[in-house]
Formats: sequence, structure tokens, C-alpha cells
Amino acid sequence: MDLDDYTSDILIERVSWRPRYILNSIVTIRDAIQPTFVPRIPGSSNISLLNTLPPELLHIVFELLDFRSLSRFARVCHQGKATVESLPVYRDLIKHAFTALAAFGRTELITFHSAASIHTALLSEKCVACEQFAPFLFLPTSERCCYECLHRDRSLRVITSGMVRKCFGLTPKDLRRIPSMLSIPGTYSVGHTITYRRRTRLFSLKQSKALGVTHHGSAEAMELFVTSQNAGKLTTNEMHDVRWLTGHPSTIGSDANVPVDRFCGMASTGFPALQPNDVLEKGVWCLGCRANFLNYHGTRILDAETRLLVSGADPLLPLLDLEHRARSKSTFVEHIRVCKGAKDLLRGLEPSVQASKDFL
Repeated sequence: MDLDDYTSDILIERVSWRPRYILNSIVTIRDAIQPTFVPRIPGSSNISLLNTLPPELLHIVFELLDFRSLSRFARVCHQGKATVESLPVYRDLIKHAFTALAAFGRTELITFHSAASIHTALLSEKCVACEQFAPFLFLPTSERCCYECLHRDRSLRVITSGMVRKCFGLTPKDLRRIPSMLSIPGTYSVGHTITYRRRTRLFSLKQSKALGVTHHGSAEAMELFVTSQNAGKLTTNEMHDVRWLTGHPSTIGSDANVPVDRFCGMASTGFPALQPNDVLEKGVWCLGCRANFLNYHGTRILDAETRLLVSGADPLLPLLDLEHRARSKSTFVEHIRVCKGAKDLLRGLEPSVQASKDFL
């Protein structure tokens, strides 16, 4: 059958999946309870002088509050509750992203981001680093990210206060100026697997570096200070970590040079994208891309059709990136037309890959 003989829903059902090994590799809140909107109870309580503001201005003011402040204000009086629950921003986040809000709360980041900034992320879908579809949210900065960028982009890493001091010459007092998070114990697996049983205070690498440059006046001044401060105090491995963390991404030669991310996946969570037509996109992954990767990994032979999708002398990493790449349902259908593995699945040529999707 030709691709045009299938409906979009059937195409997506047959050759897409949502791999648990990726979805469970980050912060996953399984016991979050979605709040309900309770009809307003008539009463005389009001929000005092705030009543004098036009509703439009009141909404703008409230959207600048963080979600904990909004929730507390909603408990002050009946009118406060009605006002908060009438906010489109509040209603969208409660309806579509309550598990992400729970992640913000449990990592102690809920007070660092306004409701408006989280809602802006909800209405977007692009990764902050590569601009591809991003099914995750990097919690310290409330920015969208994808799996591969979580693995490879240093700006989406978090580090301890001790490493912040070594890398950027900042004190605990300096660090009060940027968000900090408390990790959630568990097992994480972005790139590799780690298990933490204790909670750890962590900071965004990107925000820490920006604060360090501001504090010292320039990147050069910061590097000079850090070099003199650490002279003779760091092991060879620590020096390598500091140079990599403070350097420019272009200095990375290969994965072998990249220090292991000790907190991989601990600062990100699943986050849907709310489309203008009120459709929620959570992202789907391509079983055909998985087949392409497995076939090349086993044979080291790349067919001409798949070669068009990758570049470079060694296609292994590009093929792995395609396997890990989430897509919206609307773009996924177009992807099928250029993915040999997906077309083989539709023809019944990759039954083992199709059967594996329920177990990974």
C-alpha cells in the first residue's frame, strides 16, 4: 500500500512509540494530584483595593506572580480564588501541566518562575538549544529541551555549589541571586544511569557562568581568577572538568573528552506543548529511526536512502540522534515519507522492532 492509503492516525499508531527508557530518564512525578476548579461560593469577602483595578490589568499583575503565591492568594477569600481561577494562564497550567508544577514544587523551584514564564514555555514547542521539538522542560530556567541536548549540551547541566566555586569563583552569598534546586532521590538515565538516595542542592551551569562573568567583569577576568584560585588544589580530573565546564562548546573534540554528567536528567521533566487549536502535543518517537539505528549498529552498512538523513564520516551518532528525536504528530507524518525504516515497518519488514516497543 502507498503511504497516501493510510490516514494520519493509522500511520502514527503503526510506526510511532513513546519509549519508557527516555520518558523515565528524568524527573517523573507519579503521585501528583490534579487540582479541581470549585464553583465560587457566594460571600462578602473581597480582595480589597485590588477591586479597583480593571480586570485586564489585574490579570497582568497576577500572571507575574509565581505559582505558590497564586495558590496562596486563592486561599485568602472567595473572590481571590475566583480571580486566580479565571486566569487563562492558571487554568491552562493546572489542566495541562500539573505534573510539571509538582516537579517545580518538589525541587523548590516553584517560587523562581512566574506563572506567565511557565505558560510561555507551554505554548512553545522548540528546544532552547537545537530548536527541534522538545518534550521536556529544564526546570532551573523553565526552558524547553530535548533528550539529545540534555545529554550533550553543557548549558542544560546542573552542578553543585562546590563546583560553582571552583569553576566561576562565586560564594554562597553570590548564589542567592540565581535559582537553586533540591534534587529528588531516584534513578536517572540521560546518557548513562545514576542513582541518588539523598537530596542535593544544584545550580544551573548556564546561570552560574553568566553570574560569574558579571561578578568578575568579563570571561577573561573570571578565568584568571579561577586559575589562580585553584592552582595546586585540584586533581587532574577536576581540572579537566573545570576547563570543560567553563569553556566554549566548540572546544569539545569528542564524547571521550566530555566529563560524565553526575546529575543527568535530575533537572528536567516531561512537558507537553499546547497548540493554538487547543491540541496537546506530548511528542512521539519513530520506530523506523530505531530500526535504522539497530540495522546500522549491527551491520555497519547504510543504505542510500538512510544516508540522505545523516551526515559525517560516522553516521552512528546522527542515527542515534534520530532514534532519540521526538516529534509532534503533525510533523511526524511528514517524517515518515523520508524514513526508510518507517516505510519498511508499514510493509511489515521490521516485525521485531514493532514488537519491542511495548518493552522499552
